[in-house]
Amino acid sequence: MPPPPELRDEIREQIQEQGLWCWMRKTLVTGLFVAAPLVLTWWLISSVVMWMDGLLIGILPESLQFRVAGIPGLGLLGGAVLLLAVGVLAKHYLGKKVLEWADEALSDIPVVRSVYGAVKKIVEALGGEGTGAFREVVLVQFPHQGSYAIAFLTGVTEGEVQEKTKARVLNAFVPTTPNPTSGFLIFVKESDIIRLDMTVDEGIKMVMSGGIVTPGSAKKKKK
Repeated sequence: MPPPPELRDEIREQIQEQGLWCWMRKTLVTGLFVAAPLVLTWWLISSVVMWMDGLLIGILPESLQFRVAGIPGLGLLGGAVLLLAVGVLAKHYLGKKVLEWADEALSDIPVVRSVYGAVKKIVEALGGEGTGAFREVVLVQFPHQGSYAIAFLTGVTEGEVQEKTKARVLNAFVPTTPNPTSGFLIFVKESDIIRLDMTVDEGIKMVMSGGIVTPGSAKKKKK
């Protein structure tokens, strides 16, 4: 189907103004930026679905594997059912006791407890639950004086760190881009912290996008 006359005239004018090679290069770059998010999103979702399908097929009996091998998304459905079952179990009294026992068992293993404890704290922080949750989005001077970074307050500093500092300091987690689950724990003097009005979710989105997704200003939010 040929393009409409208006589009043909617009393309012809652009080629005359920019030249054929310049127009092709700019159009190619535009197409790349438009297609890249779609292709990467499709690739990521497809990879996750295929990985979960393979994982589910691998644990099924051999008599069932050939029957479900050609069904796309079955692993994703199985994972959703499994998470639903875990959620129901976690809300039940007996399930809570089992999860507490598993938590204590993992905490007793020397190497595993360090990894498990760190991951658990990060998940609780990103989920907004638990005592280690991100409480507030702030600006701190990092990594040097005169430059600022988004940080999340995780609490008031206590113990030896506070005892050996003259001013009251707060715990601040400075996340990395685009992965906000890794970063730096710094202790900042409370008077040096610039508090922001954006929510924790907005702060995480801003970090993950590298600043491309920017929350509205505080003045707009107050209207």
